[in-house]
This record gives sequence, structure tokens and C-alpha cells, in this order.
Amino acid sequence: MRAKGNGTIYRYQSGNKWIAKLPIGVYSNGKTRYKKATFGSKTLAEAGLRKMSAEFQNQKLVFGGSESLKAYCLGYLEHAGRQTLRETTRSNYLHLLNRHVFPILGSKKLASVQKRDVQKLLEAMSVRYSVNTVNQVRAILRRMFQIALQDEVLIKNPVALIPKYRASQFAKTQVQPAWSTGEVLGAFRAAEGEPIELFLHLIASTGLRRGEALGLKWDDIDFEAGTVYIQRGRVDLTIATPSGKGVTQATDQLPKTAKSRRLLVLPPVVLDLLRRQELSQQMDRVSAGDEWEDHDCVFARKNGKPVMASVFAQRWVRFLKKHDLRYVRIHDLRHSYATNALIDDQRIEMISEQLGHSSIRVTKDTYATSVPSLAWSSGVKMSKLLYPDRPIENTPETPRPATVRTSRSKKVANPLSG
Repeated sequence: MRAKGNGTIYRYQSGNKWIAKLPIGVYSNGKTRYKKATFGSKTLAEAGLRKMSAEFQNQKLVFGGSESLKAYCLGYLEHAGRQTLRETTRSNYLHLLNRHVFPILGSKKLASVQKRDVQKLLEAMSVRYSVNTVNQVRAILRRMFQIALQDEVLIKNPVALIPKYRASQFAKTQVQPAWSTGEVLGAFRAAEGEPIELFLHLIASTGLRRGEALGLKWDDIDFEAGTVYIQRGRVDLTIATPSGKGVTQATDQLPKTAKSRRLLVLPPVVLDLLRRQELSQQMDRVSAGDEWEDHDCVFARKNGKPVMASVFAQRWVRFLKKHDLRYVRIHDLRHSYATNALIDDQRIEMISEQLGHSSIRVTKDTYATSVPSLAWSSGVKMSKLLYPDRPIENTPETPRPATVRTSRSKKVANPLSG
């Protein structure tokens, strides 16, 4: 007699056929799910049951899973993915899968992809690509296999137990230290009269994302109230053509979260620059004549069409090189806004709302630890409150001792000393 859960064999009602039956899971309604196979004898049925049991333990026994990983992923993204994913997300999935996954694992049967296969792929990627890219590929594969699990095509997700990769403190990154207030003001002076002047002031003074700034329309701006309503973003979206080639175009999309929709106050300087921009566009409209396309974009080409994000990124790099300014990505201007606002002792709740973060925790996790003076400022204020007769005289810039005492007799180098 076999133990419960190890399956069973039995003779078919008529003839010499034997059935091997193995439980392999539970349906969503709670009923047991079985895998069955027919054999010509009892001996073959027993051998077949042992084989099914072994395959089940090795994650190979499934109802489906016979199609390739590439075919399954493309099938999902082409049909169900269009309903459940944002178009930009779907496009990013396709890009990363085509570039990193399909050349290595695409031809393998979905059911035959093992945890070690995915680990080997990710480890190879980690040598050449950033931790963020590796984790994006991991997340995509995890989602694809989870969907296959929900579709009852697989019985286990081979990516579920693979942990996220962590960045080394020495790893290369595109993220640059935020510009200080002095660097921002220097960039303002350099940008006077430049085509990028409005864009620079807008992001540096409001903390907008690049796509949010490029996606602005004139109807979003209330000159009388001095405000702007953020309700969309612009991205470069690559769409596959029937020939297989990709065509990239500027595309507006709705914000990811409700908190991204927000009303912001604009500084007077930015409002003046916007009025100048509006006048310049009116002149472009006259010059373009019948070739003008009215998209109501604040940032537009000479014919009124939206400016692509990639084009603006190129303009940004040229501007930095021309004026010998320290390189930061456009998105780092948003970090500069947040960091300088925290240094200025502005409330983190207000900064979080200004940035359009989904929660204040995102703001804290992203920026609070990057501003050492915050902890120092808190300590100084508490010292003044509790010990008004003994104020702290040191400042965050005060040189720290070269060594610190870790026990009664042992001193070690101070990691905070310069």
C-alpha cells in the first residue's frame, strides 16, 4: 500500500490497460489536481508512476508548459499583458526579455526552466550590468512564471526563491551626488538665454520628474494663480512594426499613482520663463504655417510636435559640457531639489507631496539618510531644548577625531573622520 500523496495505480474497467494517478496540487476550488497516464501492464504503470513522482519533485511535471519560455512570454504580453500592464511597462518587458533572456533561455521549454538556469543568467548579467537591471530582469521572470503558475501551466515558480541582488558600495552607478544649492545657482546663470533655461528652472525649483515636465500642456498652467497641475508624463515608447523593427515616438501616459497627480505653486521666475516660452511658440506657429501641429505642449518642436525625452537628454549633456558643469542626470535635479529642501529644514511631509511620492516612507528611504546634517540638526535642537546653558558649538563641518574608542582600552580609526 502506497503512502498518501504518493499516487496509485489501478486497472482500467475493460481490457489490459493500467492507469497511474499522481496528485500534483489543488485547484482553486479546493479539489485535488491529478496527473494520469495509461500503460499496457501493471509493471509499466508502477514504473510510470515512479517517473511521474520524480518529475513532480523536480518541477517538470505539469499540465502544460510544453511551449518555450519565449513563446509563453510573448503570448502573454501580446494579449493579456495589453490589458493588465501600462504600455510603457509592457514595452520595457519586451526590451529586457529580448535583450537578456530570450537569447539564453528563450528556446527552453517553460516547464524545464530551473532555478539554477535563472541564477546562472542573472550572475552572468551582474558582471556587465547594474544591479538595477539585473533585478528588473529577475522581477520580470518572476512575474511571468507566477502568471504561468496561476494559469495552472506550472506547479512551481523557479524564481520565487531567488533573492534580489544588492549593490556593492563600490559598484558603478549612473546616479550622481545631488547638486548643491551653489551648483544649482551656477547652472541658472549658465542657462540664461539658453533653450534649456525653462526646463532647468522648472525641475530644479519644483522637483518634477523629467517626463512630468515634458508632458506639460498649456492648459495645466494657471498664470493668474501661479500654479501648475501635474496629471501626465511623457515617455519615449518603442513600438514594434510588422517588419520587426521598432519605431520610437513621444507618448503621453497617466501617472502611476494618485499621489502623482498634484497641484504645485510655481516661482515667479518660472512663470516669467513660461510666458516667454508661450510667446516664442506663437512665433513658431506663424513661421510653420500649415505644417504646425497643435498638441498644446509646453515643450514642443518648431512644428508643434512633442519633444522626445531622448532628444532633451542630449540637449542636457551638451549644455553641461558647454559650460563645464559637473555631470548629473536630469533625474538627479529632482534629487537636488529634495536634498536641498531637507537641508533647508523643510518638512519632509511637504517635500513628499511636492515630489508626488506614493507615501512619505519612499521620501524617507530615498533621501533622509543622504543628508547627514539632518541627524546633526536634530541633536543640536534637542541639546538646546534640554541643556540651554550648554549649547553645542560644533557643526557638521567640524573635523572629527581621527580615532574613536570602542572599549576601555581599544581605539580604532574613525570612519567618519576626513
